[in-house]
Amino acid sequence: MKRYIKSSDIGNDYDEWSPFHGHKYRIDGGYDIKYADTPSEALQIWFQLSRKHPTDTAIMTPKREFAIKLCKAATSDRLTKLHEKYGSPYKLDYLIDEAAKGVSNGCKSFYEGQDDYGDQIHPFCYG
Repeated sequence: MKRYIKSSDIGNDYDEWSPFHGHKYRIDGGYDIKYADTPSEALQIWFQLSRKHPTDTAIMTPKREFAIKLCKAATSDRLTKLHEKYGSPYKLDYLIDEAAKGVSNGCKSFYEGQDDYGDQIHPFCYG
C-alpha cells in the first residue's frame, strides 16, 4: 500500500532546517563553510576564504534586505583595508563599483524565493 506524505506531515525538524543555521550570512569557500551575523564579519571571512579559494568563495543570505545591508557595509574604505590585508582575485575598483551598484539598485539580481535557501550576493559570489 502506498502512503502519500503531505508537507504538513513532515514536522518541525524539516521545517526548521536551514543552510544558514540561524545566521544571516553563510560564506562558502571551497569545502570551508563559515557563518556570520554582521555584514562586516561576513566581508572579512569572504576575503580570508578567497585567499585560500580564489573565485570559489561566495557570501549567501536568505533575504534581500541582508544583501543590501552587506553591500552598504562594503564601503570603499572597508574594502580597501580588507583588500590590502588579505588580497583578492577581483580588482578592488570592481568590488567597490559593484557593491555601490547593489546599494543603488536594491540588489535587483538577488533571488528571494519562498524557500529559505537564499542566493549569492553580487559581487561577493562565485566567479
